[in-house]
Amino acid sequence: MKESHGESLTLSVGDVLTEWLKVQEGFSEVSYDGIVPIPQHWVRRIVQRYNQSVTLGHRMSRGLEIPCLENLLDRRRWTQKQGMKTISERRENLLGAFTVPKPHEVRYRSFLLVDDVMTSGATLQEAARALLQAGARRVDAVVFARGINATKPMPTSKAPQGDTEDLTRKENSEETFGNPGESLRRKIH
Repeated sequence: MKESHGESLTLSVGDVLTEWLKVQEGFSEVSYDGIVPIPQHWVRRIVQRYNQSVTLGHRMSRGLEIPCLENLLDRRRWTQKQGMKTISERRENLLGAFTVPKPHEVRYRSFLLVDDVMTSGATLQEAARALLQAGARRVDAVVFARGINATKPMPTSKAPQGDTEDLTRKENSEETFGNPGESLRRKIH
């Protein structure tokens, strides 16, 4: 899904997400004023020429009859890839990365953020923060897959402890799926 040659897979995943959302308790298309895909920085967009989140957003927009607002949110600064970072490094990397160019288009409205994979939630959290600071009433998120931070740094006497460590695979899985009745849809506050 991350490459343009996988666009047909991304479109199929968009259809699956759309159908999944439609059967979720409490989900209603009329609750949202727009679908907002996670944007890429303009340099990455030029280099890759493909954003799987935008493709997902447009496909879901068609199936849910909610407008896809791909220009509502902007990644205003370059951020390093998140892949090999700890949770705290991911959050720090994305601080202030998103902006809302036209806040008047956001005020008092509700949005559904769309991305392909969520690992730590830092990207979705920072994107939601930008929308909420611009005056959005509500921001929810939907992703296709939940990544797992399976690595946990070896503690040393000098290493900070606590929230700087990634969750282990077991801890991360229990965090999300520990309650059998818990909805997979994440509300971003």
